[in-house]
Amino acid sequence: MLKNLFRSFVIARTASAADEVIRNMSDRQLQDVGINRRTHVRELMFRMQDEYAAQDAEAKVLKLPNIPLNIKLQSA
Repeated sequence: MLKNLFRSFVIARTASAADEVIRNMSDRQLQDVGINRRTHVRELMFRMQDEYAAQDAEAKVLKLPNIPLNIKLQSA
């Protein structure tokens, strides 16, 4: 739950920073760096959500299954 709350804060701050960049740059500057004024904030938010989803998927793969091991040691 806290992880999701933290991620929401990060995504919101990313959107706020992107909006600030867009407001402070001219159309020519935005065109030079390849940013679309209308879709930039939305694209960044979706990209952050995709990165978090990829991290979650990777974490699930890396977890070891809970299989009890029955190891019997034999003396020689």
